[in-house]
Amino acid sequence: FGAGSTVEIAGASLTSENEVWALGVGVGGRYAWNDRVDLFGEASYATGLGNAGDASALSASAGLRVVF
Repeated sequence: FGAGSTVEIAGASLTSENEVWALGVGVGGRYAWNDRVDLFGEASYATGLGNAGDASALSASAGLRVVF
């Protein structure tokens, strides 16, 4: 949904709005298994400050890097 979009489901209206202010926190790291293989990952969480907890996002990613 884009900002300001409205959808009606079973008589209930759902509206999407962007928060003016948001706060986020994240953490990440890397483990060098040896000089050719790395494992890495990160996780983050963000929430709007106007209605904290109503507009939130959680993301995570992980990967493996191999040098040949």
